[in-house]
Amino acid sequence: MPSVAVRKVAPRVEQVIVIRRDLHTTCRQAVAHGAKVAMRFVAERMRSVPAGAAPEFDAVELEWLLADQAQRCFRVHSEDALLAVVARGRAAGLVVHVGTQPQSRGRGGLPLPVCCALGPAEFGRTDAIVSGLTLW
Repeated sequence: MPSVAVRKVAPRVEQVIVIRRDLHTTCRQAVAHGAKVAMRFVAERMRSVPAGAAPEFDAVELEWLLADQAQRCFRVHSEDALLAVVARGRAAGLVVHVGTQPQSRGRGGLPLPVCCALGPAEFGRTDAIVSGLTLW
């Protein structure tokens, strides 16, 4: 039987996760924060429609959801660096979600930003935002 060569097409859409590493969390905690923030855009859409109705996604989001769900994960080493990524993503018009953990000391009870998710979005739109960051 002849073999068939399968050529995998590089994904056009990705989601970018950025996680703070200055908090000295375990890898397990970092992965949990990243996974939670990665799916926040889906959860928000589901909460925004009446019970039993299907949430709506744009073409880029659908492509990501129905394809390989490409992701890249980066690290930053401060809250300021994370918030700068969030600001650049929002300025570029991307869907941005910030993952937090409760914080009672030193911040007046305000939640502590620990990670963020950008997109799903086209690769070109995310590259400029994360250029200079280190892959996880």
